[in-house]
Amino acid sequence: MDDSPAPAPFPDSSLDATKHPGTRRAFVLLLILTAVVVTPYAIRGLPSGHDVSHHLVWANAFLRQIAAGELYPRWLAHLGNNLGGSPVFFFYPPLPFFASSAFGILTLDPSRQVLAGSILSIWIGVIGTFLWLRNWFDARAAAVGSALYLLMPYHLMIDFATRTAYAELWALACLPWVLISADAAVESRLRALCLGALTTSLLLLSHPPTSVTFLPMALAYSIYVALEARSAGPVLVSIGSWCLGGGLAAAYLLPALTHGGFVQQQHMFTDRWYYGNWFFFYPPLTVDGHDPSILFAVRRALGGDHRGFFKILITAVTTVQIVLCWLAVGALRLLDHDRKASAQLKLAVIFAVVASAYYFLNFRASDFLWASLPLLSHIQFPWRVNAELLLCGAMIGACLTSAILNRPRDGRGRIIAWAAAIGVAGLLIANIGNSLLYAPVKREEATDILRNYVSPLEHVAPRRTSPGTLFRKGAQTAFVSGEGNATVAKWAARRIEIDVVAERPGTLAIAEQFYPGWSAVITPAGEQVAVDRLAVEYGILAVDVPAGRSRISLRLGWTPYERFGWQVSAVSGLILILMLGADWLKRRHSRDSSDLRPRSGFRRLI
Repeated sequence: MDDSPAPAPFPDSSLDATKHPGTRRAFVLLLILTAVVVTPYAIRGLPSGHDVSHHLVWANAFLRQIAAGELYPRWLAHLGNNLGGSPVFFFYPPLPFFASSAFGILTLDPSRQVLAGSILSIWIGVIGTFLWLRNWFDARAAAVGSALYLLMPYHLMIDFATRTAYAELWALACLPWVLISADAAVESRLRALCLGALTTSLLLLSHPPTSVTFLPMALAYSIYVALEARSAGPVLVSIGSWCLGGGLAAAYLLPALTHGGFVQQQHMFTDRWYYGNWFFFYPPLTVDGHDPSILFAVRRALGGDHRGFFKILITAVTTVQIVLCWLAVGALRLLDHDRKASAQLKLAVIFAVVASAYYFLNFRASDFLWASLPLLSHIQFPWRVNAELLLCGAMIGACLTSAILNRPRDGRGRIIAWAAAIGVAGLLIANIGNSLLYAPVKREEATDILRNYVSPLEHVAPRRTSPGTLFRKGAQTAFVSGEGNATVAKWAARRIEIDVVAERPGTLAIAEQFYPGWSAVITPAGEQVAVDRLAVEYGILAVDVPAGRSRISLRLGWTPYERFGWQVSAVSGLILILMLGADWLKRRHSRDSSDLRPRSGFRRLI
C-alpha cells in the first residue's frame, strides 16, 4: 500500500513557501485594499437604500429590548406609528441585529450601528474568502480572488449602497467559511464538522433565502473536494454540517417556518414581490413606457435613481459577471501552452458552469423549477443567486491569477495579465466612485423613519378592517362596548399591564396585534379571559372586563414551536460541545503519543 501523501491540487504553490516574492505581503495588501474601499462608507454614513427604513427601526428596537434585559427579542414593541408591536423576529433572522446591537455601547445612533455591522460583515467575508482560496493557491492568487469577491458590483454597489440589504451582507460573510469546513474535512472530519455546523448555523441565522440557494453549491463543492482528495470526508461533513447547523439555528428556524399563517406573509410572494416579476429580460425592460438603453439605465441607477431602474441594473450586473467569468476561462485556455487540462483551468470551468446554472435561474425558462420547488419559490428574487456568483468569480479570478503568475511570460501571457490588471483596477475605481456618490441616511431622515415607521403587511396580523378607527390619536386602549377608564401601567414587549375602572361590563380594545400565545388574566378575580374578541375583524387584542376596578395582565408566552425550537437548539448545542471536547482530547492524545502520521497532501490552513 502506498502511504505517501496525496498530491496537492496545485503543487506549484505551497502554504509556507517564501520562494515567491511578495507572498507574505499579499494578505496585508488585501486588508489595506478593503480599508480603502470601506472607509468612505464609514465616513459618509449608512446608504439610504431600498430596505434602510426596516433595518433602522428593527435595530433600534432590538437594542432597546436587549438593554431592557430581553436576551433574544422576537416581538418588537413600539415601532413608529404602528398599533402596538410586531412579531418581526419570529420571522426575520437575528444575527445581523445582534451584531449591530454590539455597537450600541459605542453609539446610540441606529444608522451607525447598522453601518458598523455592515462593515464588520464585509471584513469577515473578505478574510474568509482569502482563507478559503488559500487552501488552493498561493497568497497572491488568493488575495486577488478575495479582492474580486469584495469589488464585484453585487457586493457593495448593489447589496450595500443600492439595497442596504443588511441581512444578506451577513450571509455573504458566512458563505466562504462554510466552504472552508469542507476543505478542512480532508484533515479532520470531527473538527471540520464542528466548524461546518457553526458556520452553517450562522448562515441560517443571517439570511435563510441565501442558505437555500447556497445549499446545492456547497454540496457540489464538497463532492469535488472529496474527489480531489480521494476521501468521502468532505461530503459527509457537508451533510452533517447542514443537519447539525440547522439544529443549532432551530430556535429561530422552527417559528419562522411554522408561523407564517399568523401574519399576512403571502404578500411577500404575490403582486410586485412575486419572483415571476423579476425574471431577467421579462417583461420588456421599460420605464414610463420607454425602452431605455442598458447603459442609460445603469448610469441613472448608479446616480441614485435606483428604484425605477433597478431591474435593468441588476440584469446588466449579473450578465456582465457571467460574461467575465467565461472570458477568464477563455484566458486560462490561452495560457495552457501544452494544450493539457491544467488544474486551474479544470477548476475554473467547473465554477463557470456552476455560475451559469445559477444564472439560468434568472430566466423565464427556469419557471418550472421555481414553481415545483416550494423552498425555491420563497426566495422572492431570482437575482439573489448573485451571492453564489461572487464566490464563483473569486475562485475563477484566483485561478487566472495563479496561471498568470506561474506560466512563462510570453506575449500572450503579458496581454492577458495587463487586461486582468486593468479589469481589477476598473472595479476598484468603480467601487470608490460609488462610495463617494451614494446617498447616505441623513439625521432628519433617520428621525422621520423611526417616528413614522409602519410594519409591512408580512409582519401584520390578518384583518378585515383597519383598527385605527377604534383609537383616538396616541391612545393605546378604547372601550368598544361599555364605559370606563383604562390606564396603561406597563407596556413592554410580550407583557402589558392595564388598570381598568368600568362603570358596567364591556369590551376593551388594546392597540396591540393579535398573535397566538397572547393570554390575559383579570385580577382580583384571577380569571384567565379570551383575548381574541376582535382578532378576526381588526387583528388586535380585546378582552371582556367586569364592572368596577380591575387590572388586566396580558402576556405573550412561548408558542409550541418556539419552545420546541429552543429544545432542539439546546440538544444540538450540547452535541457540538461534546464534539469539540472529543476533538480536543484527540489532539491532546495525539501530541502526547507523538503521533506523526503523514498529513494529506491536500493543503490545509486550519
